[in-house]
Amino acid sequence: MKTDPRQRERSTRESPDYRSRRDMLSRNQMMSDDFLRHEAHEFQSAFRSVLMATVNQDGVPEASYAPYVMDDDGRYYVLVSGLARHTRDFQETGHVSLQFIENEDAAQNLFARRRLTLLCDVSVIPRTSPVHEEILEHFTQRFGRFVNTLRGLPDFQLFRLTPRSGLYVCGFGQAFRV
Repeated sequence: MKTDPRQRERSTRESPDYRSRRDMLSRNQMMSDDFLRHEAHEFQSAFRSVLMATVNQDGVPEASYAPYVMDDDGRYYVLVSGLARHTRDFQETGHVSLQFIENEDAAQNLFARRRLTLLCDVSVIPRTSPVHEEILEHFTQRFGRFVNTLRGLPDFQLFRLTPRSGLYVCGFGQAFRV
């Protein structure tokens, strides 16, 4: 027996699942860009390290992490070894994807963990730059004197990661550009 498409559409619109999604969309539309940026910033500020995804010039992916600091303009800085693959990828491509993701233990649903993903441009901060010293002081304040050891190693380099675009995911059907 054939079902009238209008009847099917009407029953779909009246289903609890559809109403829930519709209500969620209404709430999402009410969230302002400023509110979302603030919420995403608050979420990432709870982390002391960031997951990094890079690709080399041959397209081979690499996943890693690094402790980070952030400046007042929303740019991230990582102090990493020149021997690491992700550092070579930074230099070859000038791009990195950063991800902050909710701890599994805190997540209500492992398939819908909160996360912030940022596509960033990468630039090296020369050791001779005044910014280099300023940012390393932030690293020392945040991570302690071990940073002084890294500072003295010739292969460690400071990189600025400048976000170009981002996606903040609060749960199912709750993904927002930031």
